[in-house]
Amino acid sequence: MPESKELHPAEQYAADVRDGKVVVCEYVKLAVERYYADLDKALDCGWHFDRKAAMRAIRFIESLKHTKGEWAGQKFLLEPWQQFVVWNIFGWQLADGTRRFRYAYIEIARKKWASLNFPSWHKELRDS
Repeated sequence: MPESKELHPAEQYAADVRDGKVVVCEYVKLAVERYYADLDKALDCGWHFDRKAAMRAIRFIESLKHTKGEWAGQKFLLEPWQQFVVWNIFGWQLADGTRRFRYAYIEIARKKWASLNFPSWHKELRDS
């Protein structure tokens, strides 16, 4: 990564995981390794990473508001690890501009992402 470009929080999270600054499980380490490996080989595989598309998806999710509980009316604020997940799903594109990933399997510890209510926003982003 060029030093002059400011890192997005999702990119910073990946860098921190790679550098051992964030303690994560082996599967997260592998996901970060795969992200960097894919960046290196993307053009050879006919892919590219669209930072603007990834940031647009994150901004959309963070524009949504909680509807229940103590946070009702407040906007979602994604943690860096959540941004990294969304970053990967919506940033990778094929040469024709369609998304590389159309489906994602996300397994998270109980209640870790419950407040995000994934079904509430995935439909909006599905066809973007």
